[in-house]
Amino acid sequence: MKIKIEKKYIKFPISAYAVTKKLCFYKEDGTLVFDLDCKLDFTAPTFTAYVDMSRFHGMELEYSSIPEISFSLEQCDEREYDNLYHEEFRPFVHFTPKSGWHNDPNGMIKYGDQYHMFF
Repeated sequence: MKIKIEKKYIKFPISAYAVTKKLCFYKEDGTLVFDLDCKLDFTAPTFTAYVDMSRFHGMELEYSSIPEISFSLEQCDEREYDNLYHEEFRPFVHFTPKSGWHNDPNGMIKYGDQYHMFF
C-alpha cells in the first residue's frame, strides 16, 4: 500500500485491547525510513494517535504491517480534540496533558487559593 505524505500528521486509531502490530514505511527504493509498534484498531478504537510525518512531506511511501492486514491511513494538519479528557484510561483526578508526556511533576504548591504545578 502506498501513501503520499501531504499533511503533517497520520492518524492511527488505537485500542488497548488490540493486538500490537509493527508498521513499516519504505521509500520507493525499498529503504526502511520509519517504523513503529502500535495497537491499531479500525473496528472499535479508544483513542487516536497522531504521528508527525512532516519530515517526509511530498514523498510517496509504501507501508505494510506485521502481522499483515489491509488498511488505509488518514492524514491531517491539525490534531482533533473532540474527545479530550474523556478517554477510557485518562485519570480524572490527576493532571494530564492534552496529549503525550509531561514528565515528572515538580514544585507542586498552593499559593493563596490557587494550586500550581511545574514540570
